[in-house]
Amino acid sequence: MNQENNFSDAKSQKALKLFEKGISLQNNGDHKKAIDTFKEAILLKPNFLEAHNNTGLSYLALLDAPKAELSFLETRKIDSRNSVILNNLGVAYRMQVKLDEAISSHKKSLDANPNYIEAHNNLGAAFAANGNADQAVDSFKNAIKIKSDYAEAHNNLGNTLTKQGKLDLAIKELEEAIRIRPKYGQAYSNLGNALKDMGKIGEAAMAYGSALDANPLDSISYSNFLFCNHYRPEISLEKINKIHLEWAKTHCDNLPKYNDYPNSQLAPKATLKIGFVSSDFKSHPVGYFLSSFLDKLDKEKIKIYCYSDLVRNGGDKITTNIKNSADVWNEMSGFSYKFLAEKIQDDGIDILFDLAGHTANNRLFLFAEKPSPVQVTWAGYVGTTGIKAIDWIFADRFQILENHENFYVEKVYRLPNDYICYAAPEYAPECGPLPAKKNKFISFCS
Repeated sequence: MNQENNFSDAKSQKALKLFEKGISLQNNGDHKKAIDTFKEAILLKPNFLEAHNNTGLSYLALLDAPKAELSFLETRKIDSRNSVILNNLGVAYRMQVKLDEAISSHKKSLDANPNYIEAHNNLGAAFAANGNADQAVDSFKNAIKIKSDYAEAHNNLGNTLTKQGKLDLAIKELEEAIRIRPKYGQAYSNLGNALKDMGKIGEAAMAYGSALDANPLDSISYSNFLFCNHYRPEISLEKINKIHLEWAKTHCDNLPKYNDYPNSQLAPKATLKIGFVSSDFKSHPVGYFLSSFLDKLDKEKIKIYCYSDLVRNGGDKITTNIKNSADVWNEMSGFSYKFLAEKIQDDGIDILFDLAGHTANNRLFLFAEKPSPVQVTWAGYVGTTGIKAIDWIFADRFQILENHENFYVEKVYRLPNDYICYAAPEYAPECGPLPAKKNKFISFCS
């Protein structure tokens, strides 16, 4: 990292040995012990730049971005122009959705080292998260100009092009990433997303399968695979239920539970604390469903907690509406699911709602630890989560047909008419007369 360290004295020598031990622990995936070891080294040598930096890297590996940020800020005090530190700090900012800070930090990293490909790539990721797709594309292309076989940049470029709807170009970039790195699971998963958006559901499922072959423990690719199978008519309900249960067995069943109590032990209270977990508190179907629903709740009997995992700064008008309806609003981007599960239990939530299922940016792992005595999945996903710790799924007679309860690990609670509360967007025009009266035929549209 281009930082000269003097290790001539005995204390510094001991710090160096601790640092080397920490690196070994880090390489073996034992990040908690690595952090403790790096901190021991820092106590002996407070300006040990590499120890501060690697502490931050282990916090990132544990998805504890706030603590990673603090470590990188300490490192920046030692060397404010170090391109590696500035880049790592930008990653910690991005994980917390501090996107302006992330972009600024990556730009400073590139000021210090214009050919730093990782900084170009991470700047692109920050731009993409902030909704600046064109600038993201430029950043990824800048990385590729410097290193044409940089698989990560091809992957991220392809992912961004998918979100822009440029699916043919996206597939080309993702296939190039896979050509460079044949076992690149994330690129296969993103290829699956592009193929799914193109309507090639069978090919998408195969791509997700390749992602899982590359990394069998990749829960995101597995969730993508589960989601995709709902659109494959050749896949039976029995099979869909089975693969969801297999996902839960692999990723969730062995996670420690906060409480394994029956729901009947929930003490009656004058005020129920109800929590909602989502990354879609915005102009999104779930956001529309929820904003019209929250206003109808009896605020004298219910206290609303929102745990927001928005992946972009600020949100939008729907975000503001939901915030105004909530009694407590928690930003949770960048925090590990274990931290959030502990937070939710500390908040004393009585009923906790998952609003994502196996869709993007879900937080199913925290539900697997059951931080709330009653847990419900609703609104964001049509199928079972597969998680036994989720007690109920809210549905209606159309979403879950009679006698289909066996295909859900959750108990089915059917609402009388519709399982969601539809609210038309403000920009929706007034309803006009029925066209069929004039046309003399029925129009079908979607």
